Parts: sequence; structure tokens; C-alpha cells
Amino acid sequence: MKKNSSSPLGCLVFLIIIIPPYFFMPWKAALGFSIVSILLGFIIPEIIREIRKMKQRKVTNKSTIAAARPGFVELVAKVANAAPKQSFLEEIPVDFHQLHIGTNVRRENRRSEYVSIYEYRSSPRILPITDGSGEAWVSLHHVDIHLKSKTKRLKKDTLLQFLEEKSLPDFPLKALEKSNLFHLTEFYLPKNEYAYFYGIMNVLPTRSNPDEILAYQDDRRDRFNNQYALTNEDWEHIKAKSKDKVKLLTADYSPPTYIDKLIISSKGDRSLSLRTYLHVFMLCVFIVAILSLYGLYLWKGHPDLWEKIIGLFT
Repeated sequence: MKKNSSSPLGCLVFLIIIIPPYFFMPWKAALGFSIVSILLGFIIPEIIREIRKMKQRKVTNKSTIAAARPGFVELVAKVANAAPKQSFLEEIPVDFHQLHIGTNVRRENRRSEYVSIYEYRSSPRILPITDGSGEAWVSLHHVDIHLKSKTKRLKKDTLLQFLEEKSLPDFPLKALEKSNLFHLTEFYLPKNEYAYFYGIMNVLPTRSNPDEILAYQDDRRDRFNNQYALTNEDWEHIKAKSKDKVKLLTADYSPPTYIDKLIISSKGDRSLSLRTYLHVFMLCVFIVAILSLYGLYLWKGHPDLWEKIIGLFT
């Protein structure tokens, strides 16, 4: 999630890179260079972020809640004092579950686009956890969930029956007019099962408010996620359940232009590392593909320019 716009210096550097080719290259080749530069401008920072997060996880040692200090922490814990609840699709006892419903919608250009129409969390914003050594609270604002999952496809009539049985709160029935087939995915943490938590531990005194964290509840720039941001009511509830200090696990809000999500996983950090390696590998493959296609275009369409570029490297 973007927190701020790009810095003026970054925009200036980017313009210095993409504008000069228009003065000494054919306009189509210069336009291609601009497109390649824009794509690389998105992909390369993403690769850097993924590698930085992976390195940070490697140097972060697992901790107990009682011993956890402010900053990055890895915890293995379970949900504390969870009320009895049942997953919608598997219909088994769980401590936490999240249901996502979406469908494919045809646009005017006849292209199919996946659209999310509903999301439900058994605990929308906060989750109490324990590992036996102590208790902490988890803020579910900007969270990356890798729990056990179940997926189903339901036709409209079957989905209506499902909605009647499960009584999903605030479901937008008008959204059912968009399609006749819907995709349901549910992530869940079985009852009393431990999970891996990775994020920023905040040790906060109960006598003051965490204004920087509470500020996101009214952030209009983050309108798709601020419904999950910590609220003043949540903080009052947490304080009422705590003594002198509160241990609150959150996403990393420190980067200037984005937020590193809190991670909840039932498979541990090894699985997350494999996902990161795969993600970085696919991004690198995409970069090679982009540069190859652009090089092929120059080689076929502008052989003289291609020879000059090759000459610069040889």
C-alpha cells in the first residue's frame, strides 16, 4: 500500500532517463524505451523490497511473547480465549477464519475480469494470541495470511442457499446480479492450532494512545484497508484487558512509501522463504522477457540503432 507519492527527486531522475531518447532515437523506439523503463521502475523496487524482507526475516530470531522486544519479531502462538466458531466451508471448529467471495465479470470489451464482492473475517481488526509465556494482541490491518484454505465454486442459486444457512453479515445481494458462478475461498486456523506470526512488536504503555497506528482508521488513501485498521474502541478494549503495558504486533509502517504486511502462516518461515524466492525469480524472468522483446524489436525494426547499442557494449 502506498503511503506517500514518489519524491520530487525520484520523478526528476525518472524524467531525465526517459526523455532524452526522444531526441536521438526514432519515436517508436523511444516510446518502447519509455514503456520498458516504466515497467522496470515498478519491478526492480519490488525485487529490492522482497530481498530486504527476506534478509530481515533471516536475521530475526524466534522469540517468546514474554521476551519479545520492540521491533521485528517471529512468534509461534495460538489464538487466546477464542469464542467457539466454525469455518463456513470445511465446517470444523476454528479460532480464526476469513472468507473471500469473487466472480468473473465480462466488461464492455468482452474481456473477463475477476471482481471481489465480499470479504468476512471472524475477527476483523484485532486478535489476542498466547504462547504460554505471555499474551499479545495482533492488529489485522495489512496482513498477509497463509493459513489452511478451502476453495469452492458455487452457482448463484447454491450461493443463495449457502447465504441463508450461514447468515453472512452485510452481504451485498445486488452483487449476485454480476454473474452466475462465484468463487469462494476460506482461510482458517483450526481450533487450538499454533501459527507463525512475523511483524513489528510494539510495547505500548496503557496510559497513552498509539496515535501513529490509530491514524490509519481515517486514512482515505487506504480506503480498501482502513476498515481493518485499529480503532479507538479497539484500543480501549485492549487496555481494559491489559495491565501496565500492551504488546501489539502490527505491520511495518516505517518505510516511507509503502507498508510491509504482517504475516500469519500455518507453514512457518521456510515456506515464506520459498515463496519469496519464487516471486523474485518470476520477476527476474519478466525483466529478461521485457528486455528480450524490446531488443528483438530494435534488431528487426531499427537494425542501425541495434548495431550502435551493441557497439557500446563491445
